[in-house]
Formats: sequence, structure tokens, C-alpha cells
Amino acid sequence: MSDIRHQKLAKILVDYSIKVKEEDRVLIKCSSLEGLDLAKEVYKQTLLKKAFPHLELSSGDLSYFYFKNANLKQLNSKPEISLFLARWADKFVNIVAETNNRQLANIQPEKILLKAKTAQPIQDIILK
Repeated sequence: MSDIRHQKLAKILVDYSIKVKEEDRVLIKCSSLEGLDLAKEVYKQTLLKKAFPHLELSSGDLSYFYFKNANLKQLNSKPEISLFLARWADKFVNIVAETNNRQLANIQPEKILLKAKTAQPIQDIILK
């Protein structure tokens, strides 16, 4: 059974924050397992609106591993799937629920900046 707080917050996000309507395509991104329960509620509320939700789950642990081990070619690679999803979606929900907000503290800032530059087109689409 889901937490009533997640249900209420999901309803606020879906009904008021992004105003989901029938046939909207909604990209729901969740940054960790800690936020998954809320993400699932947003998914359910979106589906009940007769919209089309897509849930994408990532893990902070993998972000650290990625930045620690990725080579320049990987860091510079165009995020084609993320670009496709950004263009596909009409509405976006990004749930960030990190328990360790310092996990990338030991990563070279240049690596993070390089990856951020390759992801900029996605941000431009989402923020338009």
C-alpha cells in the first residue's frame, strides 16, 4: 500500500504543477530509489488522466562510477536516448531524492562540466 503523503504530493504535481491532460506524454525522471515511491505515484496519477507516462530511474551510485571511470569519448558522447525522450515528452517531472549529496565531491569538476555541456540540448528542450 502506498503512502498517503506520496499520493497527495503526486496529485499536486500532476494536477497543478504540470497540469497533465489527456494524451499528454509525461517523462518522469527519478534520481534514486529513495524517490521511487513518489515517482510511481506520479506515474499512476498520470495514467489515470489518460496520459502517457514514461518512468526513468537512475542511481547516484552509478553517477559516481560513471564519472570516475568514463573516458573522454564516453563523456563527449551525445545522449541520443535522452534527447529522444526530451523531444517526445510534453511534460516533465524530475524527482531528486539523494541521500548522499556529496557523492561527486571527489570527481574532477572538468569531467562533470564536460558531460553537462553534452546534455545542454536536453535542458534547452525541457526548459523551453
